[in-house]
Amino acid sequence: MRTVISSTPPQPFPGDSGDSVPEWIREARAAALATVTETGETQTGETQAADTQAADHELERLLRAEARAAEWRDRAARAETKALRQRRKILKLTTTGGKGGKGGKGGKAKKKRSREIRRRLERAAEWERRAGRAECKAARFERRAARIRARRS
Repeated sequence: MRTVISSTPPQPFPGDSGDSVPEWIREARAAALATVTETGETQTGETQAADTQAADHELERLLRAEARAAEWRDRAARAETKALRQRRKILKLTTTGGKGGKGGKGGKAKKKRSREIRRRLERAAEWERRAGRAECKAARFERRAARIRARRS
């Protein structure tokens, strides 16, 4: 078994406190990084950075929750509009426009019209279901945002 001896000594990683940095410089750095927290104990720069990072993450979660709530509210409004459009069309198909009734007692036109009404009713119901689901999701994200907001304050 052969041992290979390197001609250059191992270098410390950048930012690593290797032997090349004197002890008094390391202590001075640590003192400069240490800050006093609200409770009075000293907090090193590392833990302070972790706290800042956690706060940033929390803020990011809050913004994301608010954005998604707004997105779902928008979807719900669009679905509601589409359902209303279907209902309006049903109204047009069922009401008489000044002339006495819509056709006779039977025939192809009446069958087509009733089929159209049924189809539109089904579509309207589907859009209303979608709107309801979107409202639920929006409410869920709003609750999440409120929870995060409460935790932050």
